[in-house]
Order: sequence, then C-alpha cells, then structure tokens
Amino acid sequence: MIAKEFDQMKRYGLVRLYGSGCDQVSRTLPHILKNNQKVILGIYSPQEAIDQSVKIFKDALDKHAGGKWNSVILVTVENEKVNSHEMTASNVVDLIDRARKELAGAGYTGSVGAVETVPALVGNPAICQKSDQALANIHAFFDGKVLPQDAGKFVQSEIARLKNACPGKRVVVTESGWPHQGLTND
Repeated sequence: MIAKEFDQMKRYGLVRLYGSGCDQVSRTLPHILKNNQKVILGIYSPQEAIDQSVKIFKDALDKHAGGKWNSVILVTVENEKVNSHEMTASNVVDLIDRARKELAGAGYTGSVGAVETVPALVGNPAICQKSDQALANIHAFFDGKVLPQDAGKFVQSEIARLKNACPGKRVVVTESGWPHQGLTND
C-alpha cells in the first residue's frame, strides 16, 4: 500500500512527515529515497519525546540511508500547538532548543523550527526568531471570509505578513489548500 501511494506521489520533490509514531519514518524513508525526494521530519508535539523521536529518525537513517541526513531538509518540533493554546511561545522556543541539541548529537545540523499559523507567528515573534525558517500552515478556507477563487491571493498576502513579521527568515508554507467537497466554512 505504501509503495503504491509513493509511486503516485513520486513527482513531488518533498514529503512532510508530521511525527515519528507508528513506524512511519522507517516505513516511508525507503520510498522517499527511491523517488529521490526530500523529507521534512516532524516531532508532532511534546507528547512525542524529543529524544525518542530523534532516535527513531537516526535509526531509520542508519538503516536506509547509511546514516546520512542529506535527504532531510527540515525538522519541525510542533504543529499549531500555540494556535490551539496547547503550548505557549516560551514552551515552543524551549522545544526548538532541546530538539536542535538532540538532533546535533545525532549528526543533524540542518534547519529546525516550529510550524504555526500566521496569526500565531505574528503574535509570538520569539517563535520566528528561534526557528531557522518561518514555517506556516496557511489555509484560506479556515479564514471563513475568502472565496475559493481568492485563495491564492490570500496565501500571498499571508506570506507578505510573515516576511514582515519574521525579517530575514525564509517563509515556507507547510500546508495549504482548499477542500473539494464537504461543508462550507461560514
């Protein structure tokens, strides 16, 4: 099943994994490497202990990539936990520091950061300052006031807000899109 799905996705140069649970890193890494894709590894939340997640990453890379981290372009340490009020910006900054230290000990020296919504990043500049890149989920649909045909303009305007709020940081849109079925929003 995984092989079939990765075969369908091989035209995409980048795959994002949100966490380290369910053996997802070791199960997907061979397909990512086979397709010459890059990967964003994720530590979804503090419930996934940093040291355990880094060990999972390292073990999978040792097994499938000769211990090399060159397929990993970014490691994220949480996903919208400030936006959902599950964590404070201070907690996230500490998490980034701890993750960066653990990852360096495992041989990874690339980018590390937290994924948030634009309002959470703009309202908590410490997250931008600590992250190597400004990482944001930008979904026009959830704004509730954007029409489908204006979604691209909305995303561009949010990128501009982030560039202003996170000077000197590369802005990476980690999620975006518009549903093609289901209920409307507002």
